Amino acid sequence: MGFELNEAKTHFISNADRQIVTGLVVNEKLSIPSSYKRNLRQEIYYTLKFGIEDSIVHGNRLNFLEDGQPIRCPTYMTHLIGSVQYVLQIEPENRWFLNAKQKLLDYARAYFRDEGLGAEYYLHRSRLREKR
Repeated sequence: MGFELNEAKTHFISNADRQIVTGLVVNEKLSIPSSYKRNLRQEIYYTLKFGIEDSIVHGNRLNFLEDGQPIRCPTYMTHLIGSVQYVLQIEPENRWFLNAKQKLLDYARAYFRDEGLGAEYYLHRSRLREKR
């Protein structure tokens, strides 16, 4: 029972082309596609500038809308922080996303406190949990 190479699934990609494997660019070093980072930067910018609700509505984030109104704002905030952590897992030296993570955590702390979710609200592994 040996393995055979499936020619239909085999592609030759030269060094001049972007080599993507399972959603990651693997040319000379492992990195996130620039389009993903650009879209995430835009989401973060809108969230920090206009607020979570406006970012959800104007970004047309359908998973977080119900009847055109934002409903799962804390979930959206954890989604953003998780996306930033994903980028930092692959590119730990990326200064823009390191700064963005800190700004999002500060914003989220204030948002959850204002919404009455303060001390009992916990974001797993994001160090957002408020100390008593």
